Amino acid sequence: MDIKRSGSQPSSPGPAEYFSGTVRIDPLFQSAAPARVAGASVTFEPGARTAWHTHPLGQALIVTSGLGITQCWGESPVFIRPGDVISCPPGKKHWHGASPTTAMSHIAIQETLDGKLVDWMEKVSDEEYQTTVAKTGGEMNSPSESMDRAYGGLCVRCEQRGPEHRDRDRRAIDSGPAAESPQGQTRRLVGKSER
Repeated sequence: MDIKRSGSQPSSPGPAEYFSGTVRIDPLFQSAAPARVAGASVTFEPGARTAWHTHPLGQALIVTSGLGITQCWGESPVFIRPGDVISCPPGKKHWHGASPTTAMSHIAIQETLDGKLVDWMEKVSDEEYQTTVAKTGGEMNSPSESMDRAYGGLCVRCEQRGPEHRDRDRRAIDSGPAAESPQGQTRRLVGKSER
């Protein structure tokens, strides 16, 4: 068994050749042959993103924090949030990164084929990125607006409807990761888990 201790592997910046904006890559693991799987934690500052690329054996992304965007060639962009798992098939051209206003981190897992993990292509230009964001039709919004959709407009504190409840929730949610209800329940923004 091999244990990689947290902080034992140096972080590196995402190479400007393959990334736009500020990106940090923290290696997690690289399996020894005959295994071929590798994983890294990647953090994108707001507006940062990968270039278009493919993976010879596909890729899995597990979003761990923030708000991101991913897009496959010829398809509509998709917003990704903590807890989302994205599976990209082998050879599928795509990119991923942070929203314009919120950083995003994910764990990336992929396998090597003949020693290669990724085939890098052209960068996603600033204009292309802004056009992608505009295509979302306002889907990229604050955590409280996402929470409104998740809870059907109910107040997360007292489960009542109405603008006075919604405004109070927005202030609480937009300033922190959870909101306390009078009964001591915490409703997280990811999913609908309760304590």
